[in-house]
Amino acid sequence: MRRVLFLLIALLLLAAPASLKAIRVCHDYTFYRVFRTDPDPPGGAMSKKSSYLSADSLRRVLKKNGYNSFSVLNSYQLPNFPKILKPGYVVIVEDAHSGFINEKANVDHFLQPSKSIGKYFSVKEVEEKYKAPLKENEKGGLFLNDTWKTFVERRFSPNPIGKIEIWRK
Repeated sequence: MRRVLFLLIALLLLAAPASLKAIRVCHDYTFYRVFRTDPDPPGGAMSKKSSYLSADSLRRVLKKNGYNSFSVLNSYQLPNFPKILKPGYVVIVEDAHSGFINEKANVDHFLQPSKSIGKYFSVKEVEEKYKAPLKENEKGGLFLNDTWKTFVERRFSPNPIGKIEIWRK
């Protein structure tokens, strides 16, 4: 009985922390919103190759799961652009940022908190502790329900943006 209890405790200690720390960059959060799962489960490929999900990795997994993309150039300048965004779509801006289109057709996205660069966050931490706005003098966090204009300006203003990809099933 003690051996079974020891094995159970050991499994819980080994598995739980690794499976909870899933979010580091915006693409990790976008992956989580689309698939509702850890972008790098314990023993996953990312843990062996890199420490976060890149834009290319996000594109590959979206494509593998039946998503198709279309690209738009300088769509920030088009007044009707937000009308094409539908709930469940994914937006990838260049390779620099991504977001998930929510049920109100606005953008939910995550920007690494400026004082926590390189840190992994659990989904619970992101949703509770890092919901924007953050403390004074700290930029980033979880932004929910941003309009298209606000989404772009948070990450790219005053710099213009180029290629934008919309991914949909």
